[in-house]
Amino acid sequence: MNDSQTQIRSAVQRLQDEKKYFSIAFYRIEGEYAIRVASAGATCEQCESVHLSAGNIGRVARSGLVHAIDDVSKDASYKSCFSQVRSETVVPIVVLR
Repeated sequence: MNDSQTQIRSAVQRLQDEKKYFSIAFYRIEGEYAIRVASAGATCEQCESVHLSAGNIGRVARSGLVHAIDDVSKDASYKSCFSQVRSETVVPIVVLR
């Protein structure tokens, strides 16, 4: 694990500790997939790797725009892993080199 991965994992855990979100995950784009690189709270195997054509993670990766869903039961793009989830926010983070 490199230093940036350690920092991301630490930030995710701090956010989870402070805000108590049900689930937080960070993904890195690799080819046609978003690969989960850090998470805290609830996680599922289904969301370890997400094709960029699928779901809200794929939508945000393609558009580069924030996508906030107040009621996931009314969003056809939402891929359900947990029945407890009521809302979701997907935020793109762009690293400039």
